[in-house]
Amino acid sequence: MAASLLLAHHACRAGELDGVDSELSDPAGTAAQGLVLLEATVNGQAVGSLVVLPQPGGRLLVERAALRRWRVKALPDSVIEIESRPLVALDAIAGATATIDQRTQRLHVRLPPSAFEPGSHALQRGGVVESTAPPWGGFANYKLFGFSSEASSFASGLFELGVSGRYGAGNTSFGANTATFSGGTTGRLIRLESAWRYDLPSKLRTVTLGDAITTPGAWGRSIRFGGLQIGSNFSLQPNLLTYPLPAVPGTAVVPSTVDVFVNGSRVGSQPVDPGPFSITGMPVVTGSGEVQLIVRDAFGQQQLITQPFYTSRRLLAPALDDYRISIGAPRRNYGLASSDYGDGFGSAYWRRGLSDKTTVELRAEVDAHVRAGGATVDWNPANLGVISAGLAASHGDAGSGQLAVAGYEYQRARFNIVLRGLWASPEFRLAGDETSLRRLARSTMAALGYNFGAAGSLGLAWAGQASHGEPAVQSATLSYSFNPVKWASLILSASRSWGASVPGSSFFASLVLPLGEATTASVDASSSRSGSHDTGHAALSLQKAIPSGEGWGYRLRAGSDQRYEIGGTRSGRYGIYSADIASGGGSSAVRFSAEGGIGYVDATFFAARPIVDSFALVRVGQFENVRVYHEGNYAGRTDAEGKLILPRLYPYQPNRISIDEKDLPIDITLAASEQRAAPYFRSAALVDFDARRRLNALLRVLLPDGTPLPAGAELQYDGSALSHPVADDGEVFIPDLPLQARFVARWGERRCSFQLRLEQAPAERLPVLGPFLCKSGAEP
Repeated sequence: MAASLLLAHHACRAGELDGVDSELSDPAGTAAQGLVLLEATVNGQAVGSLVVLPQPGGRLLVERAALRRWRVKALPDSVIEIESRPLVALDAIAGATATIDQRTQRLHVRLPPSAFEPGSHALQRGGVVESTAPPWGGFANYKLFGFSSEASSFASGLFELGVSGRYGAGNTSFGANTATFSGGTTGRLIRLESAWRYDLPSKLRTVTLGDAITTPGAWGRSIRFGGLQIGSNFSLQPNLLTYPLPAVPGTAVVPSTVDVFVNGSRVGSQPVDPGPFSITGMPVVTGSGEVQLIVRDAFGQQQLITQPFYTSRRLLAPALDDYRISIGAPRRNYGLASSDYGDGFGSAYWRRGLSDKTTVELRAEVDAHVRAGGATVDWNPANLGVISAGLAASHGDAGSGQLAVAGYEYQRARFNIVLRGLWASPEFRLAGDETSLRRLARSTMAALGYNFGAAGSLGLAWAGQASHGEPAVQSATLSYSFNPVKWASLILSASRSWGASVPGSSFFASLVLPLGEATTASVDASSSRSGSHDTGHAALSLQKAIPSGEGWGYRLRAGSDQRYEIGGTRSGRYGIYSADIASGGGSSAVRFSAEGGIGYVDATFFAARPIVDSFALVRVGQFENVRVYHEGNYAGRTDAEGKLILPRLYPYQPNRISIDEKDLPIDITLAASEQRAAPYFRSAALVDFDARRRLNALLRVLLPDGTPLPAGAELQYDGSALSHPVADDGEVFIPDLPLQARFVARWGERRCSFQLRLEQAPAERLPVLGPFLCKSGAEP
């Protein structure tokens, strides 16, 4: 190799050579004799070894595959193949230079940034815990409510049954009430919802069979129905950001590090290779802002790149689809009838991000009386906010109608504005419309907000609505919130309404004072006027919220209208219980409620607080009274079997579950005191802390002649790097003893070995095991 290197020039300037024929050839067939294997660097970055061929005149041929590995944008077309290796001339790349260091036998290549393919680097946002298929399990929730006053008494209840497993989750809920409804009867049991849901997290898709709700889109209306629904579900990957994120381009001459700042705050750092690059995936807040990139290389040189951005949740990331297809029958009289369904209908909804600036939406629906469809576009021109515009049309029993929708939103750190309007012709209809309903003519709203910083926030909102053939109804609200001190907040609001009904106005003020981690005191006052009728009152409240685990909460309230209330809530291991006593207007009333859940999972029957979202069975061996925490909050203690149910886990999110190691005996080992669980929707997760008792024991070891193993000998078992000294009478203390192991004893130049085999750990805390015969012949 050294001889070949000496044949080459000391420095090969590939980009500075003129008059060289661009067509490569090897007429003598001897080029293979000059092939050289060199370690190489590109713009100062080590790229491994490659084969090169120095040629007369300072020209250098390199492997074409190496250029591809280096992300060279335009590969030379002229190729010579030597020993099945396609080689190309480095001087075919404009601006390229190369130097061979004969002392270190290294090739140093320098390429301009424009020669590289652009690279894209997404900032990392922390690890994601994959959801695992849940075990089969089930639960039943109940909530019982009672009310009694001098005038009436009644009881009601809500009930839910759920079952889940690897093929999804099924839930059905019921309501019961002993009160008499208008036109109803006493003691009715009403089915509320029943559905089977199957999630595919990797595809962001959910299939629901049973009761569901359609997506209204920009101009439609949500319909509760029974049937089949298939659609995207971004909540299956909570870390997924669905709106476009800014991508900031830059160029690095040599390997560099990019520090990323969003609105002046550092959010991450990213190494980049030489050439053009683009930083994506930056955690930015929605609205207007500015991104700064500081590009630093190994020599301390830096460049600053600044780019403004505007992000909005109304937009979808490029090539991201949000869709939903629903087929079934509309649900009528929900909450009053168990199975009142109308005629069949169908709806389809689809949104797609065409680019960082544009998102389109298509929506259609049909039933026995009408067919409707429309399109909407959300557009962000020049980071000036999002403009929305859409048109829809319907045709059916009422004829043909049209609808238009328009809107605008803009948000900055201190200022925001939202404008929205919808206009419909008298003949426009939606699926599920009843002929007796009012026909909406227009609906408009405007909202402004300004944040003064330490001086508080001001908001103004106005809304108006009109139906065909009826006067418009309008309302306006002015609100102001302020923190006079760090530990208090003041809220003021005034509203005015006018239109078809009697004009009215109202005023509200509230001062909230936190008194502890979960305790607050508040003073609120309100007044209202409707026509010539004025009302007003003030009240003082003191309350403590119940913890997420077990504990107490209470509430006290006294008003200037002579109304008083006192109540308390207990969140226990098996349920949540609440009671209130209220008096006012010369009468009094008592309210009480009890809610909880029972269930089965992994051969365990349990009773717990209500199952909300998803749940987990925590197991800590067979150890009782071990404290368990969910997201750092105390959740409860394990029972006599070392188990605890966590009734409220967030589905598809990494719930942090930990235990307090101080509650375990000192001879217990744990693989980890903290785990993360990401359960499926309304399903169970198993969180098993492998708590094992360490077997600490005294081994008594004898030699074949019956004498004890000499004191001072060292005993070691396979798989352990620790040696344990032998005491008198051949006794040796072994901490964390395995049930089966091969031991080797060494003293001086002598060795012997024996085998330990235990079926189970002895019940004693420090058992004495043996004697074991240590035989020299057993040592291979």
